[in-house]
Amino acid sequence: MPIHRRTALMVALALALPALAGCDDGAGDAADDQGSPAEVAVDAEGGPEVELPEGPPPESLVVEDLVEGDGEVVTHGALLTVHYVGLAWSGTEFASSWEHGQPLTYEHGEGRWVEGWQEGIAGMREGGRRRILVPPEQGYGTRGAPGVAPGEALVFVVDLLDVS
Repeated sequence: MPIHRRTALMVALALALPALAGCDDGAGDAADDQGSPAEVAVDAEGGPEVELPEGPPPESLVVEDLVEGDGEVVTHGALLTVHYVGLAWSGTEFASSWEHGQPLTYEHGEGRWVEGWQEGIAGMREGGRRRILVPPEQGYGTRGAPGVAPGEALVFVVDLLDVS
């Protein structure tokens, strides 16, 4: 197994263990603060398995903590290290740090990312996993992008590894 896949798998397991530690009924479902199962499944490369929501795309930004972190909170100007996967509403994966074998490090609020990403990451805690549903107007809009049709909504799953 290549080193980057082994590292990605270790990070995914580290993120999954806190959720699994909360299981005391023997059923194998970890519960988040709302009492629903936490989604911590990973694919063959160690990245998250992303399930597209059923129904129509969102009309406004939807932010869901799949795993709540307990570390530093994301603020404007913070240096973040994240692993992420981005899917178009059609199910096409258009971006993934997992696929590249290394996380992304960037300054939050620098303006390089779509509006829905920036708003969706704000307030997240280090160690968390978040699903962000982005309406077209806060994504690539009418111009689209490689793998994203014009006017298509987006789904991101983000693991926040470090905030500094």
